[in-house]
Amino acid sequence: MAAALSMPRIAAVTILLLLAATAAVKGADFTMDKTKSTSGSACAVVDNRLYALGGYLATAGETKSSMAKGIYSIDLSQPFSTNDPPVTSHGVIDASVSGLVDMNAVVLGDSKILIASGTGPKDINNSTYIFNPTDNSITPGSDIKSGRYPHPSSMANAATAADKYSAVPIYGGIQEDKSHASSMLLVTSSSSSLVTSRPADLVPREFASVMRFNGSQLLVSGGFGDDYQKDSWLFNEASQTWTKAKWMMTMGRYFHRSVLYGSKPYLITVGGYSSAKPYTLVESVDLSANSPTSSAGTIVNAGDGPKSMVSGCMTLVGDTLIYLGGNSANDAGTNFGPYLPLVSLLKIETANNGLQFRWITDFKPASSSSSAKSGSGSSNGGPDSNSSASSSAAGNSDKGSVTTESSGLSTGAIIGIAISAAVVGAVAVFGVLQYRRRQQIPDAPKPVQPAPAPPAEPAQQNMYAQSQAYAQAQNAYVQPQPTWTQPQQPQQQPTWANQQPQFNGPSYVAMPVPPTPSTPTVLSEPTTLVSSTGVGYLMDPDTMQRPQSSVSGAGAGYVLHK
Repeated sequence: MAAALSMPRIAAVTILLLLAATAAVKGADFTMDKTKSTSGSACAVVDNRLYALGGYLATAGETKSSMAKGIYSIDLSQPFSTNDPPVTSHGVIDASVSGLVDMNAVVLGDSKILIASGTGPKDINNSTYIFNPTDNSITPGSDIKSGRYPHPSSMANAATAADKYSAVPIYGGIQEDKSHASSMLLVTSSSSSLVTSRPADLVPREFASVMRFNGSQLLVSGGFGDDYQKDSWLFNEASQTWTKAKWMMTMGRYFHRSVLYGSKPYLITVGGYSSAKPYTLVESVDLSANSPTSSAGTIVNAGDGPKSMVSGCMTLVGDTLIYLGGNSANDAGTNFGPYLPLVSLLKIETANNGLQFRWITDFKPASSSSSAKSGSGSSNGGPDSNSSASSSAAGNSDKGSVTTESSGLSTGAIIGIAISAAVVGAVAVFGVLQYRRRQQIPDAPKPVQPAPAPPAEPAQQNMYAQSQAYAQAQNAYVQPQPTWTQPQQPQQQPTWANQQPQFNGPSYVAMPVPPTPSTPTVLSEPTTLVSSTGVGYLMDPDTMQRPQSSVSGAGAGYVLHK
């Protein structure tokens, strides 16, 4: 009979199991509060919650930051003040990495959030993840095999299910030969495809913004190519063709955010880095005009809000732009500034047959009537080409209140503790039963010539042991380790300075030499104007560095994280 477990061994096993459970819980910990802020997060709206995933994490008002891998949300179903937003933490994306930025996200048909790609502290992360807001669980998707470059585009607004994205769109970046890319990478949970064809006058670029424009087209705007770009392009997902938009932004910019608003609709663009003077925080264009022209927006109480906004999450509820996190730019508009408050609110108003804007501090959820009136085209709008932006605005605004989740342990952590406790209990009961049974059975007489013991078998290694919160039982998830390294910076190129606080490098000055724009080419494809939504973002650090642009020619200064 096998020897029973002794009481000391039972105690030792119990301690090890409890330590393992504690380690698993700590690996899943992430706590967000109203004093902090994030920049460069992937963003999405599900069931009246605006989610931010990953990005840089800092205390509002400061410049020192660290990479984050956590998920948090604010509840858009209840009124709140910008001083006390309803924040809930939802665990981490990937416990095996120290942080993730440059990610993009879309909402799938089942209301799960597909997160694609990203950059870790050293290398590109080609992994994809599926986040389930119902139970805060993360499921690994398939890896991106090719076409993912540093300095990719970010989502122009927080994606919703109404956008009906078939894949996560990721445009441009810096290729291995240090030239700018102009390809469109479309990523699903199981595969990815790369579209490389483009018109001759579409300047390859990095850090553009991408959003749902209508039922068949994506809008790609801004970015940095041979200079700060101010043009916009429409990408047809079905035909995989490009059409140049009829309008230009008031200034070249990148890391900006945009939404569609109203029944016309208006395209409203906010923030971003730019060397233009004066710096235009918000601009809008009436897309119903025969010759759409973007104009600088007037903020009637400009002194009550930030002068610049970069890399936050933006969504539209009713007539209110909700800007989650982000950082400011320096006075030149080209370098990194202090982090913004966790939530900023910009109200849209009508004035002189156009729009004006006003900073506010109190948020009120949009009712179905107010949503329809405002024609919100971001968080509530849909891409259906046969519906106006105003009628589709009520799509997600009336789903009722959402129960606020605890900011403590996640569901997965609680389940892990429960399982560990059950195992500990079973081992303890088994040990006690074996101990009692051994006390009742007398020892057998020892043989005179004991048989030789069989050779000890080597201990089997548990090939599935790992500390990740979502480790698979038969397919251990291993973080890919791409080999891309940061290219050397050519002379006279805009430079991302080191984000770490010990960086003492010079402040770079933008020297834009904008190219003479080509005559816009307008293809014959009709553009149905409907509301949209989506966001994500950011840059590519190497040891906490913002990436370097490496295209020859004049350019403007990049952003400095300290």
